[in-house]
Amino acid sequence: MSKEMKKRASLHSSTAEYLTYIAASGGDSENLEILYQNENIWLTQKMMAALYDVTVSAINQHLKTIYDDTELQR
Repeated sequence: MSKEMKKRASLHSSTAEYLTYIAASGGDSENLEILYQNENIWLTQKMMAALYDVTVSAINQHLKTIYDDTELQR
């Protein structure tokens, strides 16, 4: 993940805690800053795609399936 993409993928809030995911390879370009708030982890679809090394459309399809199967309510 490029530095520019990493900047765009970060969520920022002054009152929240952040977790840093570091890839097994340990490369700095593969780190994600993830929002942790109220015992929940928040990621954008773009961040999920980077984390799992898939496309955003694949993440969107999985989310659609989760909602369609009522595993999660909107």
